[in-house]
Amino acid sequence: PPILMMSAGDHADLKAQQEHVAQLKSMDAGELHDYVAQAKARDAERKKQEEELDAVRLEALKLVELATQAGRDAFRRGDYEEAELLFTEALESGNIDNRHEIVCNRAACALKLRRFADAVADAGEATALEPAYLKGHWRLAQAQQALGKLDRAAAACRCGLELDPENAQLSQLLAELQAEAAAGNRTKEEMAPTAAPLETISVDPAAQARAAALRRSVNRQEIAALTAGNELLDQTDTICRS
Repeated sequence: PPILMMSAGDHADLKAQQEHVAQLKSMDAGELHDYVAQAKARDAERKKQEEELDAVRLEALKLVELATQAGRDAFRRGDYEEAELLFTEALESGNIDNRHEIVCNRAACALKLRRFADAVADAGEATALEPAYLKGHWRLAQAQQALGKLDRAAAACRCGLELDPENAQLSQLLAELQAEAAAGNRTKEEMAPTAAPLETISVDPAAQARAAALRRSVNRQEIAALTAGNELLDQTDTICRS
């Protein structure tokens, strides 16, 4: 039978519905009227709460839009600290759909303020939130370049170019990075120390003769000591045999 094919959850729901129907059937007209009135009141309260929540969300979105636009205006004026604060305010206003764009804008502020590590963090977050966001890859490459991490900067460019091979900004930046890396390698080669030629040391002939005589004297003393030692060993061996 179909009822045997129901899951445990379905059985529980069916049982709850049956109990609810039984409860309604057991009510008289007055109780049923009160029950319906209470249900309508609960529905009205829930609807009111949903409307209030929607209003809060709408207000938050307006704040995000206002803060973001104010941040853009401040950035255009060259007030990068103010722009950064406004973008941060927008990001803290709640869940927003274009968070990756705003955090990327904040990365641009950090670049202008020469806080390159912060720029890397924000640009990295932008690309993590939206991997297809080209400006995020471009901004990340700029930040890595500013830190001198040319390999990572080039990798960020290539990630963006995989999405848009014809992107002029990424292509130009990648070419600059490759030229900068090549120049750095040439500089390292030029700065590498070269082996100095060995110089011939002139020696005073008299000093050289004295050194040779000293070596011969030392050798004679060593030979004499060695001979005496051998004679002592021979005597000891003879005594041991007798």
